[in-house]
Parts: sequence; structure tokens; C-alpha cells
Amino acid sequence: MNQLQDDRLVFSFPEIEAQLQERVRDWVDAKLKSATVAERARLPESREELCGLFMDRARVRAAVSFQRTLRIPDDGNDYPLPPGLGRFPVRKVDAFPGAPDKWKGHGELIIPVHKTEALWLQFEASYPMAMKVGSGGVCAISGARSGVALFNPPQNYVVLPAQPWLDGFRVEEGIIRQFVAVPMDKGLTVESEVTGEETRGGLQLQAFPMLLEEYCRRELVDSLEWRWKSLIDPLPILRDICYCMGESSDEAGLGAGGRMRQKITADPYGLACWDAATTSDCTVRLCLADDWLRLTGTPPPHKPPSAQVYSAFGLPWFDYDNGIPAVAGETVLSTVKSVNALMEEKVGLSLSNNSSVLNPNVVQLTGKSPVVE
Repeated sequence: MNQLQDDRLVFSFPEIEAQLQERVRDWVDAKLKSATVAERARLPESREELCGLFMDRARVRAAVSFQRTLRIPDDGNDYPLPPGLGRFPVRKVDAFPGAPDKWKGHGELIIPVHKTEALWLQFEASYPMAMKVGSGGVCAISGARSGVALFNPPQNYVVLPAQPWLDGFRVEEGIIRQFVAVPMDKGLTVESEVTGEETRGGLQLQAFPMLLEEYCRRELVDSLEWRWKSLIDPLPILRDICYCMGESSDEAGLGAGGRMRQKITADPYGLACWDAATTSDCTVRLCLADDWLRLTGTPPPHKPPSAQVYSAFGLPWFDYDNGIPAVAGETVLSTVKSVNALMEEKVGLSLSNNSSVLNPNVVQLTGKSPVVE
């Protein structure tokens, strides 16, 4: 199942979670029986209170938030990660009678985007998940047309929580092209480039949890042992860096923006570890900001600053490496033309604010997310 919580799309799997909670309780009971007198003195007296301290290890959930950001220059250079400038507001399509009929009745969501605005997806997960990300029916990881199945090779999903974010379409090892919102029916989307048509638009997200037995065998005990040790021998807590509508003319799809250094983590578990029969999916429509007010009655967020203005103040860009190997090789997206190239080709115009950023202030991240609070 999926639901909207605080502008985040949350995927959850209650049946797996109930089974996992029972296993955690059994583990705690066994650990309590073997605990020394000194260890017991550091623990809550109530069994339920003690078990409750471990229940965050028994949540089977993943969340996706949609982050506003700078549009990086499309100048042939490979840029570091731009900042997050706050979440997009997210609403349920069915709450608004003025939404197109084809969007209604499917549990779809909408977010407001300005023309040629960039965005990235931030992931959080309490349990290992394989997350498929598509735009206009095109897989952002492999470039293949999106289906309902997981594949590897070529890997057509990101692995959570190892992958904390996704900023665009993977074009080669360690390089993506930024997600840039463009109007539909203009031939500027990756959907148009790959499929020859523009009929779907938006973002398609689909989550697959790890098989319960695989999770228990691979990760659960180590996780519980770490929590147990922190209770009986507490250590200082270190803080991480945390990381509408006319039918088609006012709907946006995603085109390919500038090149960015971002690794797509190769699956360290293997395809057989994912529960292919248990899945949840959702479509997120991109509503052009000019029509957001008419549809929802609320103003859209202001336009983000340009990369040039942001950098002129010495504000940070980011670099990150989780130490896990990347998905290797090029994809069919390697030859996809960027929005800027398509605009020049079709109408002889270039993107505004597309001049290069020289010597950006790059900060090495050790936490989870380049979010500017």
C-alpha cells in the first residue's frame, strides 16, 4: 500500500511488518533470558517497553520526497550534486474536481513544477527495497520501457536504503542527466526521445520489499545486536548530516538536463532476494505551476534561484560516495538529447541561465542528504 504523509509518498507492507515484529519480539525474549544481572539493570522493567525500543527495526516502509533544486548548466561539464531547496508540495489528484478525468480514480498524486525546473528524489527506507523509477514509461536507470517486473542485468531499479537519492536519468557509470520539467507535446521529454510519443508523462514509482527470510538471514540480527549493545553499553550519539489543468498543454514530463556526477548503486543482494510478488506503485503527475493555483487554490512555490546566482554567494554543492560499486556501463539513454540541445534544434533557442559555473564550492558528504534547511 502507499499513502501521502507530510508531502512524502510512503510505501508500506503491513503483512510483512507484522511477521517481522513477531520475530523481533522472539529475539528480545531470548536475549532477555540470557542477560546478566548488570545488563538487566540497564533495561526497562516492562517487556513491552523493551520490545518497543526495537520496533523501529521492524518497520517495512520506504518514503520518497520530491526535492526542489538548482538546474545545473547543460554545458558538457560534469557537475557535483546541487542542494535540496525544500520539498515540493504533493497533493492527491482525486481531491480536485478540475483535474483531467484520465488522472482520476487511480490514486495518483500531483506536484507543481515551473517550466525547465529541476527536481530530485530523496529516498528513506527502514527496510531493504528495490525501487523502480520511470518517467513517461521509460526506466530512469536502464532506459528500457517500464514494465512491472524487476530485471538485472540490466538493473532497472535502485536499492534502498543504499541509494539515498536520484537526480536524473542514468547515462553511463557514475553519470546522470538531471531531471528537468518540460511541457508535454513539445518533443522535449525523454519519453519522446525513447518511444517516439508523449502519452504518459509524470513519474512512475514502484516498490518491492526484500523477501522476509532473506532480510532476517542477512541483516536483522546484526541490526538488533547493535541496538541491544547501545542499551546495555550506551555510546555518545553522533549527529549525521540528514540528509491545473488543461489536458496536455499544462502537464509536464521530464527531459534530460545537464550532466551530474552521481553513482547508481549496484544491487549488492541479487535479483532473487526481492519479493517480486509483493509490490506497490504510484504515478506522480507534474502540474505546470501556472495552472497549480487554478487547480488547488494555493500558489505554487517560487522559482528557485539559478545555479549562477546560488554559486555567486559561495553556497555549497555536494559530493557523495557510499563505497558500494556502481551500476556499470552505458544505457540507451546515453544518446538521448538534452532539453537544451532539443530546443536549439527545434526552435533555435537555448535554455536561460545556462552559463557554466566555475569552481563551485563542493562539500564532501558523509551523511544522507544534501538538503539546505
